[in-house]
Amino acid sequence: MTVYANLIDGQLKGVYDLLPSTWNGIENFNDKAKADENFMRENGFVKIVRDTTSFDPTTHKMSDFPTYTVANGEVYEHREITIFNTNTDMNIQNENTAVSSESIP
Repeated sequence: MTVYANLIDGQLKGVYDLLPSTWNGIENFNDKAKADENFMRENGFVKIVRDTTSFDPTTHKMSDFPTYTVANGEVYEHREITIFNTNTDMNIQNENTAVSSESIP
């Protein structure tokens, strides 16, 4: 799960699960950045602000692929939430769990 974003001149350059241990010649960058948010920001990293939209997982599904928006020096993660198509989604589920008659001895 991505936690950190690298911003250069207001542009998103990458998203990371972990902070790098060395960055621009700074050893133990990850420890220093975790201890001091200002240090982290001064070196182009911010914590990603997660989308906390609630939804009913029995009727909706959330995308596995986030998109990111940069605004006011922050990076926001968004995930699309869609309504299940009960006919299509049930058919896919049934196809994935069905047992072929050829595999039964």
